Amino acid sequence: MLHEDKYAFDRQTDRQTDRQTDRQTEVDNCYFVKCCLMFLVVFYHSILFYSGIDWFVGKPLYVVDSLKWLSGWLNKFHIYAFTLVSGYLYFYLRYESGKYQHFKEFLINKLNRLIVPYVFVCICWVIPVSCFFFNYTAGDIFKKYVLATAPSQLWFLWMLFDVFVIVYCLSDVIYKSNVVSIIVSLAGIGIGAVGGKLFPNVFCIWIGCSYIAYFILGCKIRQYGSDRLNRFGVMTWFVAHTGLYIAVTHMKSFNGLLFKISSFGLTVILQVIGAVMAFLVLQKLAGYTDWKQNKLIKGFSQISMPVFLLHQQLIYFSISIFNGHVNPYVNAIINVGFAIVGSAIITKLLYKFRVLRLLMGEKQ
Repeated sequence: MLHEDKYAFDRQTDRQTDRQTDRQTEVDNCYFVKCCLMFLVVFYHSILFYSGIDWFVGKPLYVVDSLKWLSGWLNKFHIYAFTLVSGYLYFYLRYESGKYQHFKEFLINKLNRLIVPYVFVCICWVIPVSCFFFNYTAGDIFKKYVLATAPSQLWFLWMLFDVFVIVYCLSDVIYKSNVVSIIVSLAGIGIGAVGGKLFPNVFCIWIGCSYIAYFILGCKIRQYGSDRLNRFGVMTWFVAHTGLYIAVTHMKSFNGLLFKISSFGLTVILQVIGAVMAFLVLQKLAGYTDWKQNKLIKGFSQISMPVFLLHQQLIYFSISIFNGHVNPYVNAIINVGFAIVGSAIITKLLYKFRVLRLLMGEKQ
């Protein structure tokens, strides 16, 4: 009997150890997930020109429906999933690893990691290249980049900074109460939607409010684990997201206030499902790839943020060179390669100097 009790205890201990190992593996894999999401953003911008959206100077020879559909689908999960992963890691670092305990230190960290690279990349890269392609006035530059109302791809940095600061001030009560978490999430979505309609998006504050829900969702997934979400299977999440995307896209063709309200609500649900779907799919993919042993994948995971900071303007150059001279699908592939390789080369040159690494947001 004693032996049976001992064996039962050992089995329970082994299960707890496996569970802890899985949770730590999931944390480690988040860096692979973030890398994949960053490159999906690059791919999204590489095909966006051919979707018919007024995104760059000039027009494509013709709009490609498949690329239009694909860009819309990607846009409903990639940044939302990245925000979810940021919340997941924030919860792990603050409540499991003992970091982020003092607001001043936390604020300085986020200023160095997000706002310093915003200023540096804006001044040295985004503004000069944008002025080369667009007829921006001094007023346009002040509004877009100094006030950060629409600072090209760099809006993401201000959005994430806003979310970090807001959630930090509320995170203890969010940690303790799921009801408060839901209220804060819904309030953020509502405030973001209304504020964005009525007031300028200075420092991306309204966009930041609208992304709070996805950050909190990441916190809660870490707090309670992803086991329940995985029970449905990644294909179920994929099908649910794609099916709902088709439904929402179809609903937007209807007129009327009821359809607009329904479309807005379903779009939020679509983005939540998409964020969870991308997280689970990429976590599963990380387990299959053994990415830590792959030098190429591991190398790109270390420079995914600089690639994100630099890629869009490189795509501008690529489009201006090849648009009208090659097939749109070929141009999209060239855009991806040009952006990733070009960003990697620039990053490697910048990282030769310690001060430039710090200005790009790298840790000391």
